[in-house]
Formats: sequence, structure tokens, C-alpha cells
Amino acid sequence: MGFFFIFISLLLFLIVIFQRQRKKKGIDRKTPVFTSKVRPPSYDSRFVQNPIFQLLESMEIMTTTKNIDIVIGRYGNCLTFASKLEAYCENPRYPTDIYAASDRYKEMYYDKLVTYEQAYVCQHPKDHKYLEEFYRASLLRCLKDSADLHLGSIDGMKQKKAINNRYSKILELIQMVEDAMPPFRDEDLKKEYEIGMRKFRKEITNFMETN
Repeated sequence: MGFFFIFISLLLFLIVIFQRQRKKKGIDRKTPVFTSKVRPPSYDSRFVQNPIFQLLESMEIMTTTKNIDIVIGRYGNCLTFASKLEAYCENPRYPTDIYAASDRYKEMYYDKLVTYEQAYVCQHPKDHKYLEEFYRASLLRCLKDSADLHLGSIDGMKQKKAINNRYSKILELIQMVEDAMPPFRDEDLKKEYEIGMRKFRKEITNFMETN
């Protein structure tokens, strides 16, 4: 289906932009640079490792779920966990707690590895822009996977009403993503996104009208 390939192209474009921004930032996989002269709060590993672990969990779910509401909810959780970590991330003991929480995460989810994105956000919880870009990519990935499920189920349907119900559901998902998408700071990226989504919506509408 033509509209699906249009959307895949859009998704790949946004992922490339996200990857480029990610590489530009770089990541220190050993010890962050501590430059703050402000006296850090009382440090207790119990209050540091748990938010890191929860951040790892939520980011993993955002990359795999096919439910857009879950992506939205988990992003809110990520912001909460990151905010808690901001007070501790410049303490010299912080990297040790990242490793401890990561080991706990890998023990509980033995089939999963800590990704670049997860590691970066844990090391740099103050970088809300990076987490926001991760959220954008997760929304689009989830929309793509959800639409794929609905499109795959249409092939075996014969009743027009059932088929159009699937198309209507995809239109609802598109609207959900558009409503949840944070404002774009980059005008070129915003333009590409809006063009792609308009094309995707138009193609779905055309299929409904001609079905």
C-alpha cells in the first residue's frame, strides 16, 4: 500500500535526524564531567538507583509498546524520574549508581541490553531536549507499528464496514500522535513531519472513500 511506504519514509527521515543529533551530543560512558559549584544534596544511593532503574524500564517500554497511550504515559514518568535525578547527577558517586541500577535492570530483564539512548538519559537527566526527541521517535514508531497491525488485519476482511473501521482506527491513531507531539524547535523538521502526516492521513481517507 502506497501510503504505508510514505509513512515509513517519514519515520526513517525523523529517525536519521534523531540519530544525527544524538551523535552530535556524544556520550561519556565512564564518568560525567562535574562542573557545578553548588553544594549537592545529601546523597543516598537508595534514592538514586530506583529512579534510574525506573527510567530504564519506561524507556524500554516506549520503544516496544504498540499502545500510544502507554508511550504518552511513560514519557511523563520519564520526565518525573529524570527530574528526581537532576539533583544527584553531578555527584561523583552518581556513575557508580548508574552501573548498579543497570546491572539490576539486566538481571531482571536478562534478554535486554541498556541502549545508547537509555544510557545517555541516565547520565544526562537534565537534557530534556534529548528525552523529548526520544519521545518523538517513540510516538512515530508506535504509530507505524499500530498502523501495521490494522493494515495487516484488513487483508482477510470482506465486509466494507469492518475494513473502514480499521481505517478509521488508523485515523484516530494519527490524531492521537499529532495531539501528543511536542512543538518542533527545528522548522525544517517540523515541515517534513507535517507534510508526511498530511500525506498519510490523505491516503487513508482516499482508501476509505474508494473502498
